[in-house]
Amino acid sequence: MRVRPSREKVNAQRELVPACSPADAPAARPPDGPGPLLTLRSAVILGASILVGIATATLTWFATASLPAALLAVVPACAGSVTLLNAIIG
Repeated sequence: MRVRPSREKVNAQRELVPACSPADAPAARPPDGPGPLLTLRSAVILGASILVGIATATLTWFATASLPAALLAVVPACAGSVTLLNAIIG
């Protein structure tokens, strides 16, 4: 003869079992929309190189009082600072 467990014991055992197993859980979805345009590293490098370019243009303007010379000095300064910061910030 087999004795059935009490209802309290059966209910306690049912509460321990999760409603759904991890295999039944829905798969994780990727976030909606595209990701960021620039990574944080790229934004820092570009922002710092723009600051270097502004400083170069300002100093060249004060030294020569020529706007074309100041604008021409910005291009190699920005390019060089992007290359240097890309190598430094890893």
